[in-house]
Amino acid sequence: PLSVAESVASSAVKTALDLKAALIVVCTETGNTARLVAKYCPNIPIVALTAEDYVARQVAGVMKGVRARLEGSMVGTSRLLNIAALSAKEQGLAKAGDFIVAVHGAIDARPGSTNMCKVITVE
Repeated sequence: PLSVAESVASSAVKTALDLKAALIVVCTETGNTARLVAKYCPNIPIVALTAEDYVARQVAGVMKGVRARLEGSMVGTSRLLNIAALSAKEQGLAKAGDFIVAVHGAIDARPGSTNMCKVITVE
């Protein structure tokens, strides 16, 4: 059977494809969730938000189609996702009205807690 994290990751990819989302954003402490999303090779950009330098380097250097964005803290998921949406808009990855699919855990800054998939509309 799949782990909860992999089940959420595969569901996020399917949701992103079904909605023709502009982007998938992954909040990750260790890079594992980003790896699980990338495993399904969606033809959609993936941005991994992390507070760890080594995770950002690993994600950007090894995982195909995944960009890393270093954040000071992984606390405050709503704030992080709003920043990611604004950044995506500024970089031309998304425009107003586009969907972004986010993958994260219910407990901020806790490795292994991935259990949520959220759809955000870019404003």
